[in-house]
Amino acid sequence: MKKRFLKFACVASLAMILVLPGCKKDDTPDRDKFLGSYNVNENCSSGNFNYSITITESANSEDAIVIGNFGDYSVNVRATVSGNNITFNDTQDAITFSGSGNISGSTLTIIYTASANGVADNCTKTCIKQ
Repeated sequence: MKKRFLKFACVASLAMILVLPGCKKDDTPDRDKFLGSYNVNENCSSGNFNYSITITESANSEDAIVIGNFGDYSVNVRATVSGNNITFNDTQDAITFSGSGNISGSTLTIIYTASANGVADNCTKTCIKQ
């Protein structure tokens, strides 16, 4: 009986040693999948636009990014990353940008509103990573 239990304990220990390292958490921040340059096709209530943006790391935290040339306004909008999603509510050059987005593969979709002086522009942008 003791030999059988000892054999079982050895096999179980060996199995755990082999399996557990595969459960290691990925230490890559979620924001890394967003970083890079994108070509943008944007549909707004004010018209349709094509331009480029660049997404970089924010120095503030590992779950923050900076979207350069947001809305083709030549401003940098700060966003927070959670998994495959971003959210933002940031004012730059007296324009408030609020909305959210989602990345799937190399396509980032962002739905937002740009507001200034009581006027709002509602937009959906499709961003393709380059």
